[in-house]
Amino acid sequence: MFEGYLAGLRDAAWGGDERAARLGYTAAVAMRYGLNSTPLWLVGDEPGQERFTRSLGYASFDQVLVWVAELRVFVLDLADEACRLAETR
Repeated sequence: MFEGYLAGLRDAAWGGDERAARLGYTAAVAMRYGLNSTPLWLVGDEPGQERFTRSLGYASFDQVLVWVAELRVFVLDLADEACRLAETR
């Protein structure tokens, strides 16, 4: 996804530092999804769990929770990368 973002920036004649763009991307994703990637509002709401599960195309809410856990790992990895990029600026 990030490569597509960079391509769009280049198409718009942007000539900035790719590391700065990567820092912005990793930090923004980490801040947006780092704490909000768990559907806690669905705890105890079985009809809501079913609707949410169907909307994502999964067969069970347990599968959704596995996906959420994988998303959390991805987002935390981006947060770590953002920290490393910020330290080297």
